[in-house]
Amino acid sequence: MAIEHVPTRSSFAGIASLGRHDLPTGGALLPREVIRFDPVGDTQSTFRVILSAMAHPGSVRQLPVACAGAPLNEWIAAVLLTLLDHETTLHVGLPAADGVGHPLAQYVMVRTGARAADARVADIVVGTGADGDLLGSLQRGTLAYPDTGASLVVPVGSLGEDGSGDGLRLQISGPGVPVGHSFLASDIEPSWVARRTEVVAGYPVGVDIYLVDGRGRIVCLPRSSSLGVLETDTDGKSPSEVH
Repeated sequence: MAIEHVPTRSSFAGIASLGRHDLPTGGALLPREVIRFDPVGDTQSTFRVILSAMAHPGSVRQLPVACAGAPLNEWIAAVLLTLLDHETTLHVGLPAADGVGHPLAQYVMVRTGARAADARVADIVVGTGADGDLLGSLQRGTLAYPDTGASLVVPVGSLGEDGSGDGLRLQISGPGVPVGHSFLASDIEPSWVARRTEVVAGYPVGVDIYLVDGRGRIVCLPRSSSLGVLETDTDGKSPSEVH
């Protein structure tokens, strides 16, 4: 019997605090024109899309609204504002210009009250699809408490299905996935896919992953799913899976 993936605490912690995303850590309200993201309506609509993407792993969904003016990727900022709250922790594992803190982390934490943490203990982590070491270092939860596993948000250049898009063609299987389903994702390395296989091998422990591109498309990879890189055989017709 197939076991449906159950979203973890770190996956959807922020939804419990709908309406609080206009409160920075100091407690003072941010002007509405500075936020540019409705802390109730936009969070709810974004959450519904994330939930749909998590229930249908590997499917490309369109996020409804971006955080205009947010650093790095306005769509990733919208996802983080939805997932985080004052009880959760964040680590942005991307290079920062000042070498101190990434501006995306500062942007999100001041609006959610989330706290900074080392990648090894953070609830939500932002990292690239080439950093297998970062992925391998994230907390995976335990058999008794799998919900303490981290969630990883990965910025990518593009996502696509049905032959549209660039990058690796990835085949995914597991609960909620049609047989033979695949999608395209740029900025993902085969070695990262292999590391991801190791990280989720002990399901239900593991890491849930969100791929988000610059046009607001999202693909969710719950820990209950298996992922492989598709390569084309010499005849150009028959794909073979390489884990």
